[in-house]
Amino acid sequence: MADMAMIDDFDKAEALIKIDREKVEHFMRMRNMRSLRNLAILAGVHYNTINNCLRDGKDNGFSSDTLARLATALNCSPIDLMTCEGFAEPFSRAPVMP
Repeated sequence: MADMAMIDDFDKAEALIKIDREKVEHFMRMRNMRSLRNLAILAGVHYNTINNCLRDGKDNGFSSDTLARLATALNCSPIDLMTCEGFAEPFSRAPVMP
């Protein structure tokens, strides 16, 4: 029955999966990248697309292609850039390649 309670809690949760601005900025600092415009150029994504993905308080929908391009440009895993509000952070983080 405990499993059923977890499912009920999940159904009621208002989770929002998003690209986390703080995480993106962290990886940018690690790569000595100074601006979102530089990231946009390197990722091959329009600046407005990145800016819209990182806005707080909005439904910042994003495509898997945008997420993959950002992760590739920042040399990290897409999971490293995401957060799921309403749930705890994962226990382990994906390794980051230098």
